[in-house]
Amino acid sequence: MRFFKRPLLFLLLVLGPWSVVRSPALALEDIYVIQFVLDGVHREVLTEEVRSGRLPNLKKYFLEEGAIFEKARTTFPTVSSPGYISFATGLSAGHSGVFFLEWFDRTQQKVVGYLTPNGHDRVNQDLLNRLALHNSEETELNSPLTLFEILHPAPTAALYTPFHRGAVYTHPKKFPVRGLFSGLVAKDGFNLNRLAMRELGKLFSKSENKIPRYTLVGLYGTDFYGHSEGPHSEEVRLVLQQFDHLFAGFVETLRQKKIADKTYLIVTSDHGMHPTGKELELRDYLWKKGLRPSDKIYLTNRGVSSAFIYLAGSDGWEDIPDLHRLRHYPAKGGPIDLIGTLIKNEGVDWIAARDDFDRVRIYNAAGEGVIAQLTIGGQKFYSYLYKGEDPLGLAADPSLENLLDGKPYPAEVWLEKTVTPIELSHLFTDPRAGDILVAADGAYSFRTAKAGTHGSLTDDDMRIPLWIAGPGIPTGRFGEARSVDLYPTVLGWFGLWGSNLGKNQEGKVLFAEKNNTEKNPTAAALAEMEAALMELPPLFKLPNRDEVAQRLRKMIPGGLRAETAKECETEIEARYRRWKKLDGLEEKIQNPQNPLEVPPPLKGNMRWLLANEKNIEFLRLRRMEDIKSILEERGVGTGD
Repeated sequence: MRFFKRPLLFLLLVLGPWSVVRSPALALEDIYVIQFVLDGVHREVLTEEVRSGRLPNLKKYFLEEGAIFEKARTTFPTVSSPGYISFATGLSAGHSGVFFLEWFDRTQQKVVGYLTPNGHDRVNQDLLNRLALHNSEETELNSPLTLFEILHPAPTAALYTPFHRGAVYTHPKKFPVRGLFSGLVAKDGFNLNRLAMRELGKLFSKSENKIPRYTLVGLYGTDFYGHSEGPHSEEVRLVLQQFDHLFAGFVETLRQKKIADKTYLIVTSDHGMHPTGKELELRDYLWKKGLRPSDKIYLTNRGVSSAFIYLAGSDGWEDIPDLHRLRHYPAKGGPIDLIGTLIKNEGVDWIAARDDFDRVRIYNAAGEGVIAQLTIGGQKFYSYLYKGEDPLGLAADPSLENLLDGKPYPAEVWLEKTVTPIELSHLFTDPRAGDILVAADGAYSFRTAKAGTHGSLTDDDMRIPLWIAGPGIPTGRFGEARSVDLYPTVLGWFGLWGSNLGKNQEGKVLFAEKNNTEKNPTAAALAEMEAALMELPPLFKLPNRDEVAQRLRKMIPGGLRAETAKECETEIEARYRRWKKLDGLEEKIQNPQNPLEVPPPLKGNMRWLLANEKNIEFLRLRRMEDIKSILEERGVGTGD
């Protein structure tokens, strides 16, 4: 929460994407891909309009001749920047380095906002593949990542999108003044779509070798009217009808250019939206509870239904506070239990707080939950346990009953049912994310009251339309999909998808046969042991060490003790390699010659980030070494 005056925003960064090595020219399949993002549209409103016959062109092209994913989900938080980025990188918010609309730079004690004239281009610099960062085989700090970069030097385009890193054509090239005028001054959401589609038409009127092979188009009319009039309003429906008409004209352009039969068209959204109407004045609330400007607290201030709170640690802003400090935060009038205080506000649905690393605590007024994530042998595991009322509401779903016992289960198992624990846990792995995430009750939004908003974990905000048509696309209705799945799918259409690109992203190829992930019982056993150790101090500090060791050894499957010990050794080696890589990057960023080519305005924060990442990886390494110690006490692998 920012009680103090808003600090000066970062100077506009004129540097291009940093430390990005361009891909060599690749042989691409002779196809074109255009992705239309109906920003903020509620999936049910779009479906209703199509079924009513008011969107005849979309109905013919997609419902009758294309594929409809009925359970598609975006990333969390459900806001534009992370949503668009997930399409073009295959990374969720917690893995992309861009996890919200703004964040607080602890190293400079300044706000980085992506929706400001001086900050809108910063998103292209902050984009960082955190999966690649923790991949010891990836040598670059910021290697080619986006679809635009990978398809380079083939022409690509980003039109009215909140990010565009690597795109050959971008529009607008500077802050979108005309779009802002249409929305904020003229109150004309229809012109927002008209401007984007006009630019798209211009690009596809070029000679064939200049037509973009991949184009990402942001259409903000639905978001504009969703916020001002409500997500189910007549204005939203009318702007969808306008898009249907403009879409038909664009398809005719494709036919005239004789490329319609080799073009893939995608209609989706970056997030949904839900009705609201009240403002959650959290700053005033915390002021009344005793917090003051000198108490070192910052609350992100965007008009959505979630907000991060940043707090200083015991050693100042660059120190991330632990859970105990959040429960006893020093204020001028005396310590304040921030967690207990926040959940008593009627406008707060739930809050999430970072608990050390690899673990997130969830609270509401009647219950508490904890999410843990672990990686063993490259496989990710997640656990969730709650007491009292389930603050996330997962217990209300009978299909999740067997997953809510606190034991770690593979990501693939969770993703068949829900993305909630995965998205939340990813978010807090980024040290730059806030210390507390506040989710507003459905009727409320931050900063200002609106007719509709987004930013929550509810189905209204997380569920998005995902319609695809093009050569070879099967006709019909399909089930689960995520926004990150479009990344490998599009690369597959271009003939570029392979193992090298698949290591550092989260998506799966749509329409492909489902791969049955081979169960690894030793990895599962190590994950369960490590999850248990998360609740405890390091092994050498335990007074009941033998008792704990005995309890953990019982988690090893019968007859697999030697295999588990071997898996443990392998995991220790992997964690050491990751730590060694981070150590090397930290050393390079301290080099005055700047071999990592980090722009000066970003260097201080990147130095801080790498130091934190290295420390966390070291603690993960020590945790696995504790497990090795426990296994060796039983003579595992020696026949004892």
